[in-house]
Amino acid sequence: FKAIRSDIGFDKLNAKVKEQMRSWYLESGCDYAEDMEWEGKSLTKEFGTLCFNLGTMFKDFAYYDEAGFKFEQCLKAKKSYLGEDHFDLAETYNNQAINFKKQGKTAEAMDAYEHSLRLKMENPKVGPNHTKTATTLNNMGNIYKNRGEHDKAQDFYDRALKIRLEKLGPDHKETASTWNNMGDNYRLQGD
Repeated sequence: FKAIRSDIGFDKLNAKVKEQMRSWYLESGCDYAEDMEWEGKSLTKEFGTLCFNLGTMFKDFAYYDEAGFKFEQCLKAKKSYLGEDHFDLAETYNNQAINFKKQGKTAEAMDAYEHSLRLKMENPKVGPNHTKTATTLNNMGNIYKNRGEHDKAQDFYDRALKIRLEKLGPDHKETASTWNNMGDNYRLQGD
């Protein structure tokens, strides 16, 4: 341990181990997904779940093109066994939207958020007054704000804030996030 501490340091060693584990997981996962495709299993639940997890990991580590491809594969698989309008697609659309947004593809991000929002609104367990719905509304408000469409942004923030105040209360971090976004939206308008 003395050699590690003095030569490399535990933080650098830990970072290197995490980097190698991430690389191994992504490589192994992609190899497994490719094998599943060759075996004709690209429309299975297992394949859809694998692609969702790989896409999320690629997104989180800023490999946006790879993430986008995996989210598309995930959606294709999920739609094959769930149908076009199943609520379980909402999370994939949401992650796809985040991935598009990080690439600066706001039109594509908004389209994916709209799919996610529609599925959440139509689901009786979630519906229009759920915190998951509020998160999507807040994220859509951010896109409108960044596009300079401040009135539309404010409408989405108002809807998100109403839900978050009711469900989470005024002191919750997600409520504070919406208030912060609203303040930034006003600041950008000069209000």
